[in-house]
Amino acid sequence: LLIVDADVQKEPQKVSILDLCEIAIPGRGGTDFRPGIEALDSLDPRPNAAIYLTDGDGTAPDEAPEDMEFVWGLIGASRDEAPAPWGEVIHIG
Repeated sequence: LLIVDADVQKEPQKVSILDLCEIAIPGRGGTDFRPGIEALDSLDPRPNAAIYLTDGDGTAPDEAPEDMEFVWGLIGASRDEAPAPWGEVIHIG
């Protein structure tokens, strides 16, 4: 789990799906997807897939991370498309 708003808020942590309901989410302000995606790209081991939960408003990199499947999980978003021209989109709520 990587918590990001305009910057990475906490060190990445391994969590189970059951942990997600208990985790406090700090930040919550302007959104810039680039620091989070850069942090994902630099992890060791590097993930081969990512799900980015967001309302979709923010600045995304022009290009997708190499060799990483990417899903934009748009939560309660008023937009129908991803914040970038790459990645798959799912609508949540």
